[in-house]
Amino acid sequence: MIADRRVRNWRVCIVIPTHWDTKMGGAQYQGKAIYERLSAMPDVDVHFIGRRIRAESLADPCIHNA
Repeated sequence: MIADRRVRNWRVCIVIPTHWDTKMGGAQYQGKAIYERLSAMPDVDVHFIGRRIRAESLADPCIHNA
């Protein structure tokens, strides 16, 4: 499990065609859960890349429109 390991300077990119604010299916739910969990961890640089992202979500500097 990730909680059992020491995380140092990880860089993670989550790529899903649609953002969870636009459509909430299984892939979007999992992407959101992973994004939120990793974003809360120190020393983890996590980014999301997708299409059809609302402007409000793009205010987060780690969410990028493809």
